[in-house]
Amino acid sequence: MGELQLKKIIIFASYAPSLLLFRAHLIQAFLDQGCHVSVLAPTTTFSQEFTTAFTMRFPSVKIIEVDMSLHGMNPIQDFKVILDLKALFKQEQPDALFSYTIKPVIYGSIAAHCAKVPAIYVMITGLGTTFAVNSFKDKVIYCLVKKLYRYALKKCQKVIFQNPDDQALFTSLNLVSLESTLKVNGSGIDLSSFVACPLPERIQFIFIGRLVIEKGVAEFVEAAKKIYLSYPEVSFCIVGELFSGHPRSVSAELLETLKAEPCFELVGQVSDVSPYLVKSSVMVLPSYREGTPRSVLEAMAMGRPVITTDAPGCRETVIDGVNGFLVPVKNIDVLVEKMEYFIQNPDCCVTMGAESRKLAEQKFDVHQVNTAIINIILG
Repeated sequence: MGELQLKKIIIFASYAPSLLLFRAHLIQAFLDQGCHVSVLAPTTTFSQEFTTAFTMRFPSVKIIEVDMSLHGMNPIQDFKVILDLKALFKQEQPDALFSYTIKPVIYGSIAAHCAKVPAIYVMITGLGTTFAVNSFKDKVIYCLVKKLYRYALKKCQKVIFQNPDDQALFTSLNLVSLESTLKVNGSGIDLSSFVACPLPERIQFIFIGRLVIEKGVAEFVEAAKKIYLSYPEVSFCIVGELFSGHPRSVSAELLETLKAEPCFELVGQVSDVSPYLVKSSVMVLPSYREGTPRSVLEAMAMGRPVITTDAPGCRETVIDGVNGFLVPVKNIDVLVEKMEYFIQNPDCCVTMGAESRKLAEQKFDVHQVNTAIINIILG
């Protein structure tokens, strides 16, 4: 980077709504620094509702669409995406590209390098399902993605990680050199929008996340069903979007179970999870791996204790026994044990919830996180 003063930046995401949900404060921070900002995402992820909301909040920010599939890999289609992105970057002539999630990181970096974009930055927000090798096909894709990551990340000035485990994994696999990496505390959380509030009188456990296998939805459901047998007064809420075209979406059978069981409240995707957190006592996310789970940060900011897995990204949010509990991945018995602890010790929901808020303030304030990113990119 040297002394280059950035004026025009493109933020590239794989899912348009995430630009408002997770990057609104970062976009504003760039604007406050005098940058001209454009946002880029696949055409299929845009909606009129999102475009209207985004334009109302950021009237000066240009919205750009690209024809790129969200899932799967097709060499011919993906090569065309890179060519389209290269042409787009040559036309827009940004001073820097900032990408997050797998396809924008890989294809965006390669295309930006070919288009001679002066500065390329990426953020690894999690590994998704690519690094979960369950079959020969998965292994082939895993090997290919590693090669693509290694090639693409060499084109970047800095690679930003949201947790030390992903940072260590990428460096150990020689996908990126350690000196090219930096770590921030997730995407951060707006502590003024998510404020601590009183706990409900009745115990309710809440799961918030996409309804895909790796989020641990099935484990949450099985644990809840066991808890309900002994504590029928306890309820459970599931908030999240079902990705019907996603290869790792939860099964139709599981959804039917949720609809049939009276103890479950099944909520789809919502623009604001706050009302559901207000009604809940404990956040539960039995995920297999995360970057840093946004849903957990929202729960922490609202003063809710957390049960999550001792897995990369998740373990960054919980001090075991202080603001919640860490449980082994896929271990339903331990999950039940920790959920039962809060039922039997309801006062701990208050004390541990207060510790969650304190940790959110100390570590995950969105303004602190964005300042770190801005300093990396703008120097």
